[in-house]
Amino acid sequence: MVPMADAHKLELPASYRERLPHSWRGWLEQVPDQVASCVERWELTIAGELPLSHSYVVAVERADGRPCVLKLQPTEVPELPGPAREVLGLRLAGPVAVEVVEEDVASGALLLERALPGTTLGPLAAQDDDAATTSLATVIRAYGRRIDTGSLGLCPFEELAEAFERFDRNPHGGIARRKAAATAGSRLSIVLGVDELGTAVEAVRSARHTAERVLAELAADHGEPHLLHGDLHHGNVLDDERRGPLVIDPWGLYGDRAADVAPALHNPLEIVTGAADVDALIRRRLAIYAEILEIDLERLTAWCYVYVAIRALWAIESNAELPDDDARVRTVTALRRLI
Repeated sequence: MVPMADAHKLELPASYRERLPHSWRGWLEQVPDQVASCVERWELTIAGELPLSHSYVVAVERADGRPCVLKLQPTEVPELPGPAREVLGLRLAGPVAVEVVEEDVASGALLLERALPGTTLGPLAAQDDDAATTSLATVIRAYGRRIDTGSLGLCPFEELAEAFERFDRNPHGGIARRKAAATAGSRLSIVLGVDELGTAVEAVRSARHTAERVLAELAADHGEPHLLHGDLHHGNVLDDERRGPLVIDPWGLYGDRAADVAPALHNPLEIVTGAADVDALIRRRLAIYAEILEIDLERLTAWCYVYVAIRALWAIESNAELPDDDARVRTVTALRRLI
């Protein structure tokens, strides 16, 4: 346990610092002081480290002994949904999500219920992928309830389509525009293989055009809006000994529930990357999701294709390239063969 008085001495792991975008460095320097402020204000004791991805999280206990997670995130990063939408997504989800204990969305600080033991679905997927898929499908069904979007602060899924235009404005998109002009009048479809950089950008670039057209068709025939998580994969479902599987880290979206299956299709990354027959893996997973969620298989496949393509574009934006065995690339390629 770290006493309240020593919270400001917190040292962030070097690997975490190096992994974050350079634009986050200013926020990163403020994290120890912000942790200390939250610890004092909410009467917390630091109880141990937690795995870090982008947001900073640390295990804490309240004065009454309740185990919680203190989560900090920058509030002015365009690519992040932000703490306000996360709080809304958790509260609208109800019993299937962790509880928001305290919040200060203006500063990006949330105090959340800590699931114990907090095991993800990753280990189960490594042992029995069908069982993990069934569990995740059940969680997606419970999370994605119908909602009235009239007075909410959620983001419509269709707004994620800005990734298409944003991709076109970067160097990869410039090449895509020249190729599209050269093939005017022909049907663009996904191209398997690698481009001159030795990456799978070529495949994703072609998928971008097909996915935009597919999204336009799907959006024109939308049904009732559902609450969407936006990143509901194996690592964002934690086992709790009292309450069962609990969802964390929602992005606060709404739209067609079929889109929420996409992150689960290309995760866990190591399983999809290492699959000897990725087409068979994706087909089997889709069949399970379609049955449990009671969604038409063809429609489910199309929505997943669109969202995995968008997520691949985001990855290229962040990394400038993608290896041709990337899980998102393998998944979007398999989905393209199915739509």
